[in-house]
Amino acid sequence: MIQTVVKSLRVFVFGIIPLFLIASVSKDHESGKTLEKGTYECEASGAINGKVNGFAFFKIVKQHHDSGQISQRLELSFKTEEIGKNALIQFELTNKPDSKGVYKIKNLERLFHGLEGVYGYADLGKQNELPFFASRGSITILENGSDILVGNLEVGFKNANNETLNLKGFFNAK
Repeated sequence: MIQTVVKSLRVFVFGIIPLFLIASVSKDHESGKTLEKGTYECEASGAINGKVNGFAFFKIVKQHHDSGQISQRLELSFKTEEIGKNALIQFELTNKPDSKGVYKIKNLERLFHGLEGVYGYADLGKQNELPFFASRGSITILENGSDILVGNLEVGFKNANNETLNLKGFFNAK
């Protein structure tokens, strides 16, 4: 009888409790909410490898067209000195930039078939290096306010020499 109780207690302590602890771990990091405001954190592979982090900021830009229409775009920028002194990764979201949701990267080959979508580039700040242009992936906006933009990204870049740069991570832009 005592052995059965001890076995049951062991199963509970070493099996069920850890399961509850793992299941209740906060998923805030997946949404970028645990990041300090105005920062980003990504895993990079390709032209650079490893963890990349730095400052994240955004702004809404209103455009006045000759036709009298007003449109807006969201500029999302990431800066870091870990890669290079003048390194900059920037995205422009032109399709409903004030909404939460998933924004797919638009292939630059189709740029002239409509200007709505997400475009991005990465300048690693290294001398004589070609810029990288976003070719695939998406940016997900989870929280959007006048002074905060929280989300995640998974984007693949390519330059004219077919070198690649892949970024996957989170941002909490201000």
